[in-house]
Amino acid sequence: MRHTGILTGTFDPIHNGHIAIARAAHAKCLFDEVWFWPNPDPAHKLATASYDDRLAMLKLALMDEVSLQAAPVSEISFQRPHTIENFQAVLQPFCDQRFSFIVGMDTLGRLDTWKNFESVVTNTSFIVIHRRESIDVDMNALLQRLGNREKNCE
Repeated sequence: MRHTGILTGTFDPIHNGHIAIARAAHAKCLFDEVWFWPNPDPAHKLATASYDDRLAMLKLALMDEVSLQAAPVSEISFQRPHTIENFQAVLQPFCDQRFSFIVGMDTLGRLDTWKNFESVVTNTSFIVIHRRESIDVDMNALLQRLGNREKNCE
């Protein structure tokens, strides 16, 4: 079974840090590939570039990457709001693959603020990236709030 990492974000603009995170996750977690999935309407950030411009920049930045690509879903599906229900609906045709979301420690720290977060942590696996500027997250408190789940790759 193929294992694919999904890196979502505003990508406003996409930059070398995003590419480095995806490359590291690909190598350390032995993903077959990593899909970038730009958020059309981010709830926690204000995008200055239009969605179409951010998607065009993303595709341009990934042109020479072998294992990194924009998520291969239809443009209509690509533009759905980021909710677990929409991810599940869009990824349904790829039922022969296993998916893991690649998130920063800052995203993990506020996971329990997501709509239906119980469903998210029950039906989704996460690879957590600790960036230099990441906030400190009390992992024990977070695990108690979310419920203890499988460990990420080291």
